Amino acid sequence: MRIQNNIATLNTLRHSANHQASVSESIRKLSSGRELNRSSDAPNLLLGAAQLKSQVTGLKQTKENVETSISLLQIAESGLGEVSKILTEIRQRVVHAANEAVNDESMLNADQMEIEHLLKALDQIAQNTTYTEQRLLDGSMGINGVAVGESDLEFVSAEADTPASPQEGYQVDITRVSTRARVEGYKPLTLVSASDGVEIVVSFDDRTFLFNSNDHELREEIKDLRAKHDRDPANYPKAQVDQEVRDLLVYHVSRALQRDNLPMEFFERPDHIFVFRHKNFGDDVFFTASSNIDGLLTRQAHEPENAILGKDVEGTIGEASALGVGQELTAREGLPGSQLTVRYGKTVDYVEQPILNKQGEQIGATYVLDSPSKSVAEKVEGFVHLSQQSKRFHLDSNEHVYEPFAFMNVRASKLARHLPNESGFASLADIDVTTPQGVSDANLLLEQAIEDISQIRMELGSFQKHTIERTMSNLGVAVENIQAGQSVIEDADMAEKISDMASGQILAASSRAMLAQANQKPQAVMTLLHFS
Repeated sequence: MRIQNNIATLNTLRHSANHQASVSESIRKLSSGRELNRSSDAPNLLLGAAQLKSQVTGLKQTKENVETSISLLQIAESGLGEVSKILTEIRQRVVHAANEAVNDESMLNADQMEIEHLLKALDQIAQNTTYTEQRLLDGSMGINGVAVGESDLEFVSAEADTPASPQEGYQVDITRVSTRARVEGYKPLTLVSASDGVEIVVSFDDRTFLFNSNDHELREEIKDLRAKHDRDPANYPKAQVDQEVRDLLVYHVSRALQRDNLPMEFFERPDHIFVFRHKNFGDDVFFTASSNIDGLLTRQAHEPENAILGKDVEGTIGEASALGVGQELTAREGLPGSQLTVRYGKTVDYVEQPILNKQGEQIGATYVLDSPSKSVAEKVEGFVHLSQQSKRFHLDSNEHVYEPFAFMNVRASKLARHLPNESGFASLADIDVTTPQGVSDANLLLEQAIEDISQIRMELGSFQKHTIERTMSNLGVAVENIQAGQSVIEDADMAEKISDMASGQILAASSRAMLAQANQKPQAVMTLLHFS
């Protein structure tokens, strides 16, 4: 028996200290609820836990940003809803003014005054629809463009991610103007050829236009001209009555087209040849035409002929080739001015072309459509200056994802701009319903304005639903998943720690009891000495 070193006591003391440390560790984790309280707890997991915590914090703030964005979009939508109501009220006043039978001058002036007040209300909405101090519908959060150069060149639109123009603007060079699909006749209509009636059939877009002079008052007018010419050819010469017949046919066919709301026009060339032409520009319009008179529109009577297809505008934007559709030229995505659209409104006209005999002598003349390529200027047509004020919505803090959106300018002077009309209205702000033509053109501009507002409301709603709200939903799921991963690393399993603490406490108590027993061993040696 050795008493110099009590090995049993030392061993028991070591175990007792370990058990006490284990109990203290369990108490610390139970009190904080965290597995990681200091870097020494799990150095290999500490970095991952810190990164997850940073991600969760960023995603939560992004979610708050998205919720704020929804509030902004809802304010803009509310303003656009009021704009739609005002446009509907203006439409009501325009329709009222169209009733010529009962409206006198004072009533038309009253309608015009109401319309002007409503137009001012549009400007007030543009001025007062704000979020904090940001105006949403006055163009300051959208795209503003202006074309300089030829008067036929105008800015149409750009996308929210279209880059702003350089200081000199995007150069626009037109190499070919657009034309419209048309059917051209072969010989002039005369009183004699029209005497049995004129029938015209035009088919396009699953629609058919049928005109028969025998079903109109034109039949009696032709009979009257025939009788006057036969009775008094001196006062009613052939050339005169032939021209009157052609003028009457153009008038009645044009009225029928307008009544049926067809995008077609019927007119006479300077050489007295008839032309049936679609109003839309470009090569995507197709139709056929025929008549009951040889040469009127087709070589043979009752044999339809296909229209001569129109051509799309061609040119460059920013010295890069652009895509032409009708009169509109759009910069290709990824090239200078990406998705910038301009309109070149210049049209080609019929020019005289001499008819020569074999000896090269002029024996007559005809009229042909001027070459679309020759009709453009040798120099560039102009420049487009684009100010990009679209705002970016923050969607993901970890990936730095942004989605731009351009808000519309709803001022009356910015709605239905550059729409061709007989009254010369440059925008909705100019409409005047005190004349029949003004009423017709005001209705045309209103339809365009209502369509534009409906389009931007659709885009706004789609952006909110499919981009903003879906992002918020995804952010909520992402926060849950990342927090779950963070919890696995950082959070303590309370049941496990309570079990560990109970086990440690039992072992610590046992160690203390055994320590007392170990300390009694030297006493046994003293007992031996006493008996000796």
